[in-house]
Amino acid sequence: MEIKLTATNAHLLVEEIMGGDTAESIDDLYAFLDDSQFYAEAILNGGVNDEGTFIAVEDPRVRDAVSTVLSKLDLFRQAVADRYALLQGDQGVGSDADIEFDALYDDISSQVAGLSARYRGSAAVQQLAGDARYSMAHGHLLVEEALGGDTGEEFSDAIAAFENAVVALGEIRQAEPSAAAEITALETKTKRFADLAKARFALTSKQVGLMENADVVFDETFAQFIKIADEAETLVQEEMRLGIKRVKAGQTVALVVGAVTAIILLTTIFASFVWLDRSLGQRLTQLSKVLQRLLGGDLDVEPPTWRSTDEVGILRDSVDQLRDALMKQVRLERVAEQEKAEADQQRKSAESQRQEADAARQAAEREREETMARAASADRFAREFGAVVERASAGKFDKRIETKFQEPNLDALVQGTNTLMSEVDKGIAAMASVITELAKGDLTKNMNGTFVGDFADLQENVNQMIVSLTSLIGNISESGVTLASSSGELRDTADVLSRQSELNAASLEETSAALEELSASIRQVSENVSDARDNAKAARDTAQSSEKIATDAASSMDRIADASKEIIRVVGVIDDIAFQINLLALNAGVEAARAGDAGRGFSVVASEVRQLAQRAGEASKEIATVIAQSDEAVSEGVTKVTAAKSSLEAIAERVIKISEGVDEVSVAISQQSLGIQEITSAVGKIDQSTQRQAASYQEVTASGSLLASQAEALQQSTSLFKTSAEVQNFPQKGPASRSQDPRQKVAVGAGGRISDNSGWDEF
Repeated sequence: MEIKLTATNAHLLVEEIMGGDTAESIDDLYAFLDDSQFYAEAILNGGVNDEGTFIAVEDPRVRDAVSTVLSKLDLFRQAVADRYALLQGDQGVGSDADIEFDALYDDISSQVAGLSARYRGSAAVQQLAGDARYSMAHGHLLVEEALGGDTGEEFSDAIAAFENAVVALGEIRQAEPSAAAEITALETKTKRFADLAKARFALTSKQVGLMENADVVFDETFAQFIKIADEAETLVQEEMRLGIKRVKAGQTVALVVGAVTAIILLTTIFASFVWLDRSLGQRLTQLSKVLQRLLGGDLDVEPPTWRSTDEVGILRDSVDQLRDALMKQVRLERVAEQEKAEADQQRKSAESQRQEADAARQAAEREREETMARAASADRFAREFGAVVERASAGKFDKRIETKFQEPNLDALVQGTNTLMSEVDKGIAAMASVITELAKGDLTKNMNGTFVGDFADLQENVNQMIVSLTSLIGNISESGVTLASSSGELRDTADVLSRQSELNAASLEETSAALEELSASIRQVSENVSDARDNAKAARDTAQSSEKIATDAASSMDRIADASKEIIRVVGVIDDIAFQINLLALNAGVEAARAGDAGRGFSVVASEVRQLAQRAGEASKEIATVIAQSDEAVSEGVTKVTAAKSSLEAIAERVIKISEGVDEVSVAISQQSLGIQEITSAVGKIDQSTQRQAASYQEVTASGSLLASQAEALQQSTSLFKTSAEVQNFPQKGPASRSQDPRQKVAVGAGGRISDNSGWDEF
């Protein structure tokens, strides 16, 4: 029904206006109620509007129900007027009381600010004036929130804040007696301000109670109205169904009358005119079929197209009017059902909107709580992060952030910070331990642990350097022992050969035997010298490889230093971002100050954001300091690796000198071999060859002594390094294939006879 539809629209409009929708007008609301009243009165008395003409209902039950609907509509109209009147008397934001309240607050704040400016040189006045202004601002904010329905704030806290402001003003009067008159006036205004707040809160509390009662009355009245309207609608629909039944009964009577008339006419016409009987029979048959289809509910059937002014024609027109009446009734029933469905949908929509409004308020409250929780988490994180940075600034990287945060971003930042501190602490400690032991000459310590990134490269290079140094020192030590043994053997052999060469002049036979023995000895010495030369070359190559590894280690540490610089640059960017946030917070504070009371709450938030930005900037500076200290530690590591590289270069130089000495021994042995060939080819020149051999033996002896001294110096250099047991306890190499002293070998005569050892006993 139109009554319910327009009343439901009025109910929705009331909820929008009470919810603060200023785009809606109270006049539109009353227009909906007027429409509902018109439709109800039209049912009782009839009426005409743009939709058509309405006929009054005669059924007493329908009239009583519609009269009740009109009385409930009047009650509903009164409930609407009461709610709107209470809305107009609201003491909240934007009301006259709120304007007077804010004007007095601005006056007090301005005077306190002027008082602070005049006594700028008094620290006590500055402190007390700031406390008074803060107390006034805090109390003002609490009053507005309490009046706005914020149940999380206590109004007594606002009154306590105003009292604190009065106390602060009294202390200013004691500090500056010359301002007593002005302070007294400010105290009076502040007390007046507190009284206004109390009056507004009392009136608002009372009005809230009235509003709640008005809301209950409004909802109950609307529910009763809808219930009575539903009952009236049911009666109207029942009356409509009865009307349809009466129409159908009239149709049956008309059908019987028509049939009787047709029979009479047919009898008369049959008796009088045969041709008229056929004509009337066909038309009545058509009308009978149409009536049967209409009574069966088929309203789409069309009446016969013929028309006449006789009784059959009148019957045909009656059938046509009956069809139109039935079609109109069906349309009215469909419209009524559609209106009922729309009214139900609008009622559901109104309930959904009310639920959405409640959900929005709850979401806003949750958002405020979440914002406060996030601010508390950020403050707690800043404190713990500052403690970690302070500990790191002192050179200790064992401090961690222990608190678990609910915010995923803060928790990820905590984990990242802890991981960073752990990795830096572990990497620096491991590297410092290895480098310290390396500086002491201890090659048994490795850089242990699991590292990633540049620290992993550094670990690999340092451990590889230790392995290479250990292998190098072992090879050098082994070569030194071999070289010492060979040089001693060479010195002994050269001494023996020197004595033998003095006896060669006495006997060719003895000389031939001595040449055989000398040739074998020289071959052995040549092999030993060749081995020593190969070992010296290998030691030289190993030293050069270790030098390259040390260079790579220094390069890795340089890359770590470059990464530290990049971190410092990123920290600088963070510091710039914190500075920009601080500027934005300052601008927000300025804009909030310009907005006046509406921006005071946001001003407090902007101040907190500015403080957080400042703490973030300070923390980024401390991080930069820590990274700088880490860079210094890496630089120290580069210096120690460079020192190790210098030691390797010194070792390589000594190995090169030893190799040169071995080359000289090889040259001398080659010269001996040439001398032996000349002795063998020309016995006649044995005297001259013996003299050359004696000179060569002296050179070999000198070279052997020099080689021995170089081997001793090499062993002293390698003894400074501490290596593993496998390197230190290598096997000692003795002279190869020397089963007996050459002095015990027998001489072979020229004729191939083996001579006795006569003449050799003295050796």
